[in-house]
Amino acid sequence: MSQEPAIESILDVNVISGKDASSDGKFFSYVVSRAYTEFKKPPENKIIFRNNETGTEEVVVQSEHQLSLPKFSPDGGFFSYIKSKDNIYHMCIRNLGSKTEFEIKCPESVIDYDHLSRKPMTLVAG
Repeated sequence: MSQEPAIESILDVNVISGKDASSDGKFFSYVVSRAYTEFKKPPENKIIFRNNETGTEEVVVQSEHQLSLPKFSPDGGFFSYIKSKDNIYHMCIRNLGSKTEFEIKCPESVIDYDHLSRKPMTLVAG
């Protein structure tokens, strides 16, 4: 009797993307995605802050949703990123002082966005 092989794992790779630095150069952020480590598990996605002065790292966001486009505001008071799942996109904006966060549902997929000094945020969707 032969038995067909069962594939339990196809990839075991971390992908680093979406890098940004704070305007003062103190922090660096990046996204780490680990997809399909096992077919039965959901993907693991994280945004990590690295303190360039101390060399320490902190996971600031962990989600099953895809995370992308992490950015610091020019004044360093806010941090934002895009969270998506099943073609539904949300911009998440975190106040770095109070550690509060809110989400804005985006009308379409987000191509890019930018924090502008003293002007509304510009969002490019398509």
